[in-house]
Amino acid sequence: MRFLTAFLVFIICFQSIAAEKLRVISLSPSLTETMYKLGRGDWLVGRSSACNYPQAAQKLPVAGKFGVVYLEPLAMLKPDIVIADAMKSPAQIDSVKRLGIRFEKFNSASIDDYLKTVEKLGKLFDCKTEAEQEQQRIKNGLEEYKQIKVKKRSKVLMLIWDNPLITCGKQSFLTDYIFYAGGVNAAADKDQGYFNVSEEWIMMQGIEVLLCPDLKKAQVNGLITRPAWKEIKAVKNHRVYSGMNTDILFRIGPRMLDAIAMLQKCIIPETLKKEN
Repeated sequence: MRFLTAFLVFIICFQSIAAEKLRVISLSPSLTETMYKLGRGDWLVGRSSACNYPQAAQKLPVAGKFGVVYLEPLAMLKPDIVIADAMKSPAQIDSVKRLGIRFEKFNSASIDDYLKTVEKLGKLFDCKTEAEQEQQRIKNGLEEYKQIKVKKRSKVLMLIWDNPLITCGKQSFLTDYIFYAGGVNAAADKDQGYFNVSEEWIMMQGIEVLLCPDLKKAQVNGLITRPAWKEIKAVKNHRVYSGMNTDILFRIGPRMLDAIAMLQKCIIPETLKKEN
């Protein structure tokens, strides 16, 4: 009987420790958003300067920028753990650990990475139920996109930047976004994340939809008014889109379904009109 009592006391104490509120610093905008989505935004005591959503996150002290930690502010905030999905220098990770602070790095290259991140955060911060709900929400949303019938998938090129010309390939979650949105990435066969392409390569792809999310109107006009670009199908048919919310599009996190919806309006607007 005494053993059983002692065992129950141990279990209760362990659960209390597991549920103890931790002091967390996030150096990733997508991880910050996910923490709030899982109901753990109030555990955050610091952020990167790039963490601007939700609005509550902007009130947190800045402890670094994306992938870079400021050691002095970090030490003053006394976090239990620092989370990030990218670090510009491995030495910075060592510096954080030397301060006696736990460091956890997450992958963010694919939709599957996001689902795994949610699961890991659920375990780390005692919110497994919320994590499971978030995983299911994303899976259900993706399944709904799968059910949309597309007669012919348009060939899509997403330009990340114009000088140099940069696009995304197979290893980028943006390729999956394009597919769920009803198109096919012209560079989907390239086993890379983000890479430079030549103007000649672009001319040979038969691009039907050109996405320039982060380019200003002047930059887009500078491209499509070039003689060669005028021959691209997307340009001829006025299927060139820019001025998107890149915070939503380029961060793989809780708003990924919104990102896909944003692309869908560009790629298959005729389908959406019929449904409405």
